[in-house]
Amino acid sequence: MRFGSLLFCTLLLGCPDEEPARPSPGSPCEADSVLCHDGTSRSVCIGGITSVEDCDLNERCVDGVCQSSLCAPDALRCRAGGLRERCAADGSAWMEAPCPQGTACDSSGQCVSEVCEPGGYRCAEDEDGSWDRQRCDDDGMIWVWSPCRQGERCRGEGRCEPTICRPESTGCIDDRTLGRCNEEGSNWVPEATCESGTICDNGRCKDACDMARQRSSYDGCTFFAVDLPQIGEAERRQDQHPFAVVLANTQSYGVRVTIDYADGSIAQAAGPTVVPGGDVSVASQVETADGEVRDASGSVEGVEIPPQGIGTFILPSRSAGTVVQGNRVDYVSEIAARAYRVQTDGPVTAYQFQPLCCNYSFTNDATLLIPAGSQGLDYLAVSATHQSRPGFLTVVASEQATTLDIDLGNRRVALPPGLQLQGGMLRTELEPYEVLTLVTSGGTGLQADLTGVRVAASTEVSVFGGHVCTDIPHDSNACDHLETVVMPVSTWRAEYVAAHTLLRSRQPTEVNYYRIQVAEAGTRISIDPAMDELSPLPPMARGLPNCTEAVEAGGQLVLGAGQWCEFGTQSDFVLRANNRIQLTQFISGQESTRPNPVGGCRSNDDCDGGRCFLGQCIGRSGGDHAGDPAMTIVPPTDQFRTEYIFLTPSTYWAQYVNIIHVPGAEILLDGIGMNLGEMFSEEQLPWLAEADESIGDGHWMRSVIKLGPGRHQIEALDGQPFGIMVYAYDDYVSYAYPGGMDLAKQ
Repeated sequence: MRFGSLLFCTLLLGCPDEEPARPSPGSPCEADSVLCHDGTSRSVCIGGITSVEDCDLNERCVDGVCQSSLCAPDALRCRAGGLRERCAADGSAWMEAPCPQGTACDSSGQCVSEVCEPGGYRCAEDEDGSWDRQRCDDDGMIWVWSPCRQGERCRGEGRCEPTICRPESTGCIDDRTLGRCNEEGSNWVPEATCESGTICDNGRCKDACDMARQRSSYDGCTFFAVDLPQIGEAERRQDQHPFAVVLANTQSYGVRVTIDYADGSIAQAAGPTVVPGGDVSVASQVETADGEVRDASGSVEGVEIPPQGIGTFILPSRSAGTVVQGNRVDYVSEIAARAYRVQTDGPVTAYQFQPLCCNYSFTNDATLLIPAGSQGLDYLAVSATHQSRPGFLTVVASEQATTLDIDLGNRRVALPPGLQLQGGMLRTELEPYEVLTLVTSGGTGLQADLTGVRVAASTEVSVFGGHVCTDIPHDSNACDHLETVVMPVSTWRAEYVAAHTLLRSRQPTEVNYYRIQVAEAGTRISIDPAMDELSPLPPMARGLPNCTEAVEAGGQLVLGAGQWCEFGTQSDFVLRANNRIQLTQFISGQESTRPNPVGGCRSNDDCDGGRCFLGQCIGRSGGDHAGDPAMTIVPPTDQFRTEYIFLTPSTYWAQYVNIIHVPGAEILLDGIGMNLGEMFSEEQLPWLAEADESIGDGHWMRSVIKLGPGRHQIEALDGQPFGIMVYAYDDYVSYAYPGGMDLAKQ
């Protein structure tokens, strides 16, 4: 019978081979043989006797080996792209099992005529385990990946919604609040509040002052201020100018400030101070965010500046580089411990006003201060040209002693006692609080100007430049004190926007002058608009390098390492370079705003109360509040911020802020929108004096707001960084300073 069956199968050619008989437990077997007993166990020969061993859970026996089952035998699934697969009979692998033409597999692996609603969306898990969006194709036969954009997450029935954070991660809601991300990644849930003096960073509360150092910004906790060389009426009241340090608390909590000297003694802030020559007084005070004013005179030790408040401290004179003997004032190069150390227990922004006043002092300016940690080791100075009185360069030692190497070249400079030049190089050492002041001693052109002097320090220092009192331009009255902090070369960048101060007249002689400095060889600078479209004027003094002469074919300005040039213009422009550069801006004096008779003057009678000198009217009386020279560094666009707090004193005729912004910027000043609908009247400050003036290719714009006195806060609602410059005009005086900037180093 068996033979017949075999013959029948052979004839039909369709019968499978018989499966080998499975040995029964306990039956004889060949030594070391291993066979599958069934799908989930195997037969093992031990000592010539068959033994059955079960495979582990989720394992199947294949060729006598227990191995993991990838799937349930004969199960179906639908892969991405619509490919159907069937699990092998032994569960060891997925095998292709395509659907018939005109059908597609659904989520259960069944072949159907329509898988999904054409154009519909769903959220699905990809092969990496992340959830993203899929779209049903137009035939309704397949789901295809249609990922959400970066920063979005698929939710619900295929909706892409913004993802703020990674679900269940910890982070910072703001500088004070720790939070945990919700399950959807759509919002932070508050968990804890950082204590005063600490801020949230990467989900942890850290010391705010330490973080300010790490971030290299203009806000910090330790500053060194200097009463820079200045003159006054009859050059005998320099030590009576109300020098002031102004601190803006940008935190949401109060900070305490202490100001001291090298010997450890605490500075005493002056009470109400009447400015010599006038009936105006200024005072040391603290102003809250709501405008409440509190007295801050007396010992400056632990004085609290409230959240978002301003502290103004009028300090005793410690005039650097100045020797007063009776009615005589001499300006000298020196090394002396003249710095004021300003320390706070939370980050603030710091400025100094020299002096904190008005037209009665006749010479004014102001500058931003750089905190310890954001200072530098390498500087290229900016100053102003000697003109009967000296320009100056001042270096301030910070928290550690430092060794200075200063390349003066062939400049005419008076040296401090005991110091000598070697090949144009000056080497000296400074202890903390010590101030090196170098003043020019004469000459013309580059020999008479400290701009471009390289200062290299072994530890971080601050550098200032300026002039005791100079005319801008030199042939136009009247002189004014100039000062500015100098930026470390490491903070320079490649793009700057030059935005003219609000014009005081229609005279072509009223311009801003710009000095462009270069750190590296082979620097090429494009100017937008082109130089010949800016109607440039020559430099403010004879013998200085003229930028128009450094423009090559093609319109680019080309300068070598350490070189600089200058020109004047009424126009705004953008500089873009292939290397780091620095830009400094100067405001021309009041005489530049006044017309001269056609063909020049012939006598004093032609000069409206002034006098005729070489065909030009000079020395005319004030009363038009046209200001006088001022200088300021210009922040690069890469160092712009989204929020600033700053002060405008109450003793100037008109004060303004230039705002450099992108088109369509949404900016608030003191809670008021920067638009003509809200800033519509000069009689009700703030007033939008100029709006959305396009610069160059239009990527940047200039707007100008006239301000009232006091504390101001300006912020971008759209998160777009912008730059500001604060300045003021009055009879015989002006000041200018950048309202702030980041100081990220490269």
